[in-house]
Amino acid sequence: MPAVVHIDGRARVQTVHADLYPKFYSLIEAFGGLTGVSMVVNTSFNRRDEPIVHSPTDAVGAFCQTGLDLLFINDLVAWKPGGRWSAFGRPCSCASAENHKPRPE
Repeated sequence: MPAVVHIDGRARVQTVHADLYPKFYSLIEAFGGLTGVSMVVNTSFNRRDEPIVHSPTDAVGAFCQTGLDLLFINDLVAWKPGGRWSAFGRPCSCASAENHKPRPE
């Protein structure tokens, strides 16, 4: 998996245990079922030359100004109007963090 290997050939592997983080574990399993890759990349969340996000409002602001497809914050999911994710319901508005909707079960 070239995307997770540092230039010196090392990687900082982190494991997720189903008993400790069942929702995140289920997300990784579902992603693996869809893509054949049962892993996700953990990286800092910020735009170039900006500090790392520290709040949901920061996260929404960064999300709206990037090419990210989805933003998950606990049990909330946000996506951009006109995106590929209409099966989840109504998209959020990048104008306001108050427009996030709970993710359907």
